[in-house]
Amino acid sequence: MKIFKAKYAFVNGEFVKDFTFAVDNGFFVEPPEFEKPDEELKIVLPGFIDAHTHLWQYGLFVSRPNLKETKSIDEALEFISETIKRGSYSPPVIFEEFDQSRWKENRFITKKELDRVTGNTPVILRRVCGHIAIANSAALKLLPRKTPGVDSKSGLLVEEVPLKINEYFPPQFEEIKLAILTAQEEMLSLGITSVHEFGNTRVFKAYQELDAAGLLKIRVYLNFYLEDMEKLVDLGIHSSFGNERLRIGGIKVFMDGSVGGRTAAFFDEYVDTKTKGKLFYNVDEFGKIVEKAQEASLQLLVHAIGTRAIRTALDTFKNTLPGGNYLRHRIEHFEFPEDGDIKLARVMGILISAQPNFVKRWGGQEGMYRAYLGERRWKLNNPFGKMLNHGLKVAFGSDAMPPSPSYGISGAINHPIPEYRISFEQAIDLYTRQGAYFSFEEDIKGEIKPGMVADFVEIDRISEDFEVHSTFINGRRVSG
Repeated sequence: MKIFKAKYAFVNGEFVKDFTFAVDNGFFVEPPEFEKPDEELKIVLPGFIDAHTHLWQYGLFVSRPNLKETKSIDEALEFISETIKRGSYSPPVIFEEFDQSRWKENRFITKKELDRVTGNTPVILRRVCGHIAIANSAALKLLPRKTPGVDSKSGLLVEEVPLKINEYFPPQFEEIKLAILTAQEEMLSLGITSVHEFGNTRVFKAYQELDAAGLLKIRVYLNFYLEDMEKLVDLGIHSSFGNERLRIGGIKVFMDGSVGGRTAAFFDEYVDTKTKGKLFYNVDEFGKIVEKAQEASLQLLVHAIGTRAIRTALDTFKNTLPGGNYLRHRIEHFEFPEDGDIKLARVMGILISAQPNFVKRWGGQEGMYRAYLGERRWKLNNPFGKMLNHGLKVAFGSDAMPPSPSYGISGAINHPIPEYRISFEQAIDLYTRQGAYFSFEEDIKGEIKPGMVADFVEIDRISEDFEVHSTFINGRRVSG
């Protein structure tokens, strides 16, 4: 047994001063009375649970050339040109995280511009949202004919290829394992002890091998994409199957795209284009997916950003869940709900997996949301305070954009629309205890109390700009 004393600890939704706790065999236990602590810590929180991230993909793209710091198209093209000249990357060279809303021109790079600086080297630029990419002529030749979402004239790739970039250009199996280990260390340094991850059967095998080798430290709730649903159904595998380190999650379904790619589905057109986004399923089509998931006891994680996508998902759930939401189906993102959507989600018991870092990145007065959607829809964005006031079950994740909980928490408590702001304590709760509920693990983690696995984090201050000093899993320091 090891006894800890914290100057402050986050317990039962609030900070408690001079808190003593003990760990035995990896679990929190009642501390013995009158015994001196073995270690004194500053401020202790439960380990952060990132309820929506892309750990292995994050590990891959941190090893790829990155455009996130570029401020204009000319600067981006110069960086691309210099990278190609150095020859450090095997083709196709995939550049990650461009965000045209942060370039002074506020537009996409054209295929012609890209061809001019890349020559015959296949190059793909992948937008930060993962839903849009731009390919040069050499890269387009590598894609199968009639690949969905490919505009050969402009080089624009929408949804299919950007989202499945690692399937069209698959990394080696050992690269996947190395990417997991690379990203794991960064996540742990940020205080993240559990993740709700997304991948395919190949990725799951990589996690299994790392776990068997004793190299997997972080806890993983791995969710598959719709194309793998039949495999899980055939095997009879249901949500939560696994061990305390690696569990099967559910099935991710895309109802629409992203705001940055103008593919998030709305009822009205975007301000600067005639598109209303893309809705991938209607109520009947999505209803068949829900029914199959219900039969197989598989949780659904439904990507829905625009109001039309959110409404379609909720209308479907209303038609197909007469017995209630016992599988804890979730809507991921839920960025632009109307008041009626919030109320219906509450009545239906639908869980909301939200990303507060989107607010910090795009939600301000001068941000992308307002520029692309106009004043009325901008004022709908990520209404965390309103959602909690209506009694919705909400958990926070990062989408790995970026993965830092402190970055996201800052977005939540400083929301540009005051009524949507939440307290620091509420934000911590959504990043810890609530995330455990979303993966059916509320009885084993997410809080500092006897019987829970001893995953906790030491930070330096009770403030949005906190820094993580140490991260513990099963009571053992794994970072810091």
